[in-house]
Amino acid sequence: MPVADHLWAGIESRIPSSAATSPGSGTSPWAAQALKWVAGAVAVGMAALVTIFVLNTHESADPAHQPVRQETAPAATEVPAAAATVAAPPVSDPAPVTGEQILPTANSASTGTHTTDQAPNHAPGPDRLVTVVPVTGPMPRSQAGTSGASVGPGTPTMPQASPAPVHEWTAAFNPRPVDEGQLRWFFIPVEDRAAAYNWNFGDGSQSDVMAGVHTYQEEGTFEVTLVITTADGTTRTETKSIEVWRPVELHPVNVFTPNGDGKNDTFDPLFRSTGILEAVELIILDPANRVVFNGTSGFVWDGLNPAGDACSDATYRFVLRAMDNRGNPVEKTGLVRLMR
Repeated sequence: MPVADHLWAGIESRIPSSAATSPGSGTSPWAAQALKWVAGAVAVGMAALVTIFVLNTHESADPAHQPVRQETAPAATEVPAAAATVAAPPVSDPAPVTGEQILPTANSASTGTHTTDQAPNHAPGPDRLVTVVPVTGPMPRSQAGTSGASVGPGTPTMPQASPAPVHEWTAAFNPRPVDEGQLRWFFIPVEDRAAAYNWNFGDGSQSDVMAGVHTYQEEGTFEVTLVITTADGTTRTETKSIEVWRPVELHPVNVFTPNGDGKNDTFDPLFRSTGILEAVELIILDPANRVVFNGTSGFVWDGLNPAGDACSDATYRFVLRAMDNRGNPVEKTGLVRLMR
């Protein structure tokens, strides 16, 4: 049965028989027809409302058909907790940025802004809920640089290169002995970029090499001077005093034969010695530790004792006291064999 007929049956059961009768009865036909039209209109309206309610219920259950809502949160100095869960981690050197910040989804590009939605695992769609959050705090430098925001105070700046220090030229040099026995010394300057070098070794010799070896002809103290000239004509001068001495070396013979043949007849402790200025004392002791020779003016032993008698063949001990070329005392002890 149509919906209108159902409604009419219900209405007819509630109106008096004097006011309305079923259609075709002959009693007030216009009233019965009017009521039936009203019942039909009400039925159509109710059917439409039921259909709309069913469709709305279906759409509310599907998240993909959520309506777009635009809202702006009140100004704050911090990002709300819901948006902070997807915000990029802060870096230690932020740049301050003001304005609005849209929190990003997993698929949003890095453009200096952040976006978020309720379903971060899905690509953003036209019906996604987007939260726009005003930002007054610092933004990481990597994002601030791409957003075009100005860098505010407190942002670290790149260190400025310091001006190159002015080079202070010096004529300092280092002398060192190479072979003291041959009086050879090596000289090298501290500067190796000067335009010219001039050495004066203090013995009348000069050189224009940067570094080299000089051999002295005699022992002594010498004033060595170096003059350097730079490319712009600046000169520097340095003078040092050096002492050139042969080292003390004593190489006395260990056997002599005082037999009068003119060959190796005496014991001379200064034979083949170097660095000795003069002898001071020579003492000869026999195997019994008795002094058989004590020379303070002569330092050559001929194998005789103080009485002038020939000493027997034996090994004797000697003590030599002398002065080196620098005036320092030197003492040398050793053994010598007397064989006739």
